[in-house]
Amino acid sequence: MLVRPGSVAELRVIDVKDGNYCANYTGYFDNLAKMAEAAAKFDGKAPAVYFTLNECNPALLARASNRVVKVGKKSISTSDHDIIRLRWFPIDADAKRPAGISSSDEEHEAALWRASAIRDFLKKAGWPDPFYCDSGNGAHLLYQIDLENTPENVELVKSSIHAIAQRFDDDVIEIDKTVFNPSRIWKVYGTMACKGDATKERPHRKAEIIEAPATVQTVTVDRLKALAATAKPDKPAAKPTATTPTNSISGIDVEAFCRKHGLDIHHDAAWKDGKKYQVTPCPFNSDHSEAIIIKHPSGAVSFKCLHNGCVGKGWKQLRERFEPEALRQSAQPAPVSTTPKPKQRPTIEPRINIDSDLEAMLSEVEEQAAGRRVTIPLPWSRLSSGCNALRPGSMTVIAGPIKTGKSFFTMTIIKRVHEMGFDWAYLPLEDDRKAWGWRMLSILEQDYSINDATKESAEKRRIAVTERMEELSQYLARVTENPRVGIKDAFGNTVIPEISHDRVLGWIARAAKTARVIVVDPISQIEFNGREHWKDEGSFVRQALGIIGDTDASLILVAHTVKRSGVNASLDLTAEDVQGSAMYTRLAHTTLLLDACEMKDSEVARPQGGFESVLHNRVVTIAAARNGSASRSRLAFLQDKNKPHFEELGFLAPSKKRRK
Repeated sequence: MLVRPGSVAELRVIDVKDGNYCANYTGYFDNLAKMAEAAAKFDGKAPAVYFTLNECNPALLARASNRVVKVGKKSISTSDHDIIRLRWFPIDADAKRPAGISSSDEEHEAALWRASAIRDFLKKAGWPDPFYCDSGNGAHLLYQIDLENTPENVELVKSSIHAIAQRFDDDVIEIDKTVFNPSRIWKVYGTMACKGDATKERPHRKAEIIEAPATVQTVTVDRLKALAATAKPDKPAAKPTATTPTNSISGIDVEAFCRKHGLDIHHDAAWKDGKKYQVTPCPFNSDHSEAIIIKHPSGAVSFKCLHNGCVGKGWKQLRERFEPEALRQSAQPAPVSTTPKPKQRPTIEPRINIDSDLEAMLSEVEEQAAGRRVTIPLPWSRLSSGCNALRPGSMTVIAGPIKTGKSFFTMTIIKRVHEMGFDWAYLPLEDDRKAWGWRMLSILEQDYSINDATKESAEKRRIAVTERMEELSQYLARVTENPRVGIKDAFGNTVIPEISHDRVLGWIARAAKTARVIVVDPISQIEFNGREHWKDEGSFVRQALGIIGDTDASLILVAHTVKRSGVNASLDLTAEDVQGSAMYTRLAHTTLLLDACEMKDSEVARPQGGFESVLHNRVVTIAAARNGSASRSRLAFLQDKNKPHFEELGFLAPSKKRRK
């Protein structure tokens, strides 16, 4: 599926255990059966078995035709100019951890989840389904492309991968930004990933294709360009000081340097009026297939290994490795002036920069006037004006007892957000995405029976799904699959894993890069372990607030309330009834409490003044509204028993005693 029949690919195995030594092997194949046979022989005998993703020059068969040969550390392998066609756009998500060891189960799962989020994001952008793969320690996505191997197309692939990394990198998972080079080697699926020793905490796992698309479609150049256009330029490196040796030293003979220190120049070519030298293997890590030394037009020299494991190793570090004395001589400190500085009177700096604050306030007003920074209205006018919940950078808690319709209530809000053209993201933690889809379909159809999985309702459901397929797909594309479902143990039994608060925070951070409204439903499914779990809950809330504060997103947390009994069951809900740490409601900008009651007659305030009687079976309490005017007010709602519709009836009138 990944290597076209008749095309040529290299099979490469590094550090195969051979007694007290390790050996490397390589071979070129146009016979896929023989290639698979050769890969199987090395399975489990090396850290990994690799193949070249992109299509090799057929002439390379002459190096080792449909067989594998033992080679030295400095042997010739496939270089970028040996690739005749770019066939795959690769995404490699891996957990940040010490080098040379396998990932833990939690790290491994987090990477798979991250790849799934990337797949959903690209799907929403119109990309086709990829190969969704387990690398053994992380996750891969492979999208088919069909491009000539030109510098322009390589740069396009590079920029597109950088755009993904900028959007989805965090402190837990890293997107490998170095996999853009044409001669990139890739793990052979079906073989074991064997980094370090296998332990209970960090086991070896088999790389495998989890999901293959029913039909492999090619990503268009326009899609790649649209993605690449979202990449932000890298921050320029800091200028060296007089006492800091530069990373690019001019006047050096690169070829002489490499000959002197035994570095194998595999290939050289003109590069932007300078010259580029491909060195194989990397002088810092022989597992890395290639590195680059560039002689710039100015005479300056720079070094880079095309692998994440060598990030931060430049020409300075390479020179220091082989010629430390020469490097120290080239870095002479600037002369220090002995002239004393004139004494200056101490000045008192203002503790608060008022001007800066005023400028920021005016800037916010301008953003508001332009429609870029606005409060998104809720579907109910009185509730919306009373709490102003969905302001930029705000957090809202929606809580209530079970079976009161919290999720339907929240999804009705999301429907309004969607219809107004704002982006959003939803993380369901109780049901899977399919169940979420049925609920949203019942909201769109205004018919609860859409959720009925009976023989009688089958035709109704079929019609609803068919007619609203395109509309429903737009909703589902923004919903992240519940990471707690679909997990099997070694015996094939379904297990429901814990979902840590760090993982949810990572999801919020990723979602906030694009989404204006973010929902986690419910927070009771997030694990906060330990005797002082409330401290972790408080930290979770504060970090979530920091994320949305930086991105101007609005976060909605759906929560349960504690079970009440006896005389307490008849009392009105308060913020103290929300399950979990008090920090949720203390730090939230808005807290809404949804409660059910028997159908009853109550008085509500008329907009034009006075009161009127209404029948209602739901009460929404604005327990807190930091940005609104109706804090501690209660509104009567009517929730239809036949359809997921919440009708706002008005603010409940105070008691007659209070009115007098």
